Amino acid sequence: MVHSFTLTPTPYVPPPTPPKTYLQRCEEDLNPELASSFDKAAAQLKMKETATLVAFTTLVIGGIIATSLYTPVFIPVTGFSALFLVEPVNRVCHSFKTQAKQASGRADQLRAVSRHYQTLAQSTPLELQQILERKGIYIIPGMQRNDPRLTSLKPLIARHMFWEEHAESLQKRATEKLDEAAKTDKKNSAEDREEIFTLRSEALEWEREALESKCKNAFINAVIHHSNFTGTFTDMGALSPLSGQERAIEAVQGVRNANHFFNFKNSAIPPILYSEAKHCPVFVLGSRMSAAMATA
Repeated sequence: MVHSFTLTPTPYVPPPTPPKTYLQRCEEDLNPELASSFDKAAAQLKMKETATLVAFTTLVIGGIIATSLYTPVFIPVTGFSALFLVEPVNRVCHSFKTQAKQASGRADQLRAVSRHYQTLAQSTPLELQQILERKGIYIIPGMQRNDPRLTSLKPLIARHMFWEEHAESLQKRATEKLDEAAKTDKKNSAEDREEIFTLRSEALEWEREALESKCKNAFINAVIHHSNFTGTFTDMGALSPLSGQERAIEAVQGVRNANHFFNFKNSAIPPILYSEAKHCPVFVLGSRMSAAMATA
């Protein structure tokens, strides 16, 4: 008896693509076409927001006119139906507006980072070493002082410079609001007290955003020490969802964890407290991020 065998070819499975390092993603972000793509996305989202409003308004007006001409008795129904749809339409428009703002902000961020990168274009390893030392970074694992390979870190240094500048700008806005509140504090009317409350609340929000930027800069500080890191800021942990005003109120009330500003996924690493985010230098916060990276 003759047996026949059919050979089934083994399908080719390509080797897995190694994950990109954060440094590589920073390099890709320097492509000017990426910023342009976010600009286009923002413009399209704004057009969708406008189109949604126009379509809804046209539909309502058209519906009322048609109802008044052919079935006037249903005009109240048409009106109530339009009112019922206002909230869902507002949510859709708000979503488009929020997404457009995020896309536009991302484009602005990419361009700002690119400008900082351009200022580093001609920097020598010695100059880069000096820049890093001013930021509290003295030793890069695997590199010597003034190492020629420092030039490969320019995308990260540019991002460090961006977050540093951004945090300072936001903190300046917070200070301006507090100064304005201090001037108004000399008056005692109810309107003045309300204005003081508003100014101080706004100052807390600007400060919160400034400290969030500072924590993101601490992450970059840590990545410079771990240039092969493949994760992201959110892989390290999460910022507190509390607004500046909520945090201040809960802190006064003694709510547990109210002062936790950044919680690490690795519970063995203590969270960054609000007071630490406010007063510690970036490189100190970066050492905590670095510890988290070493165990990620």
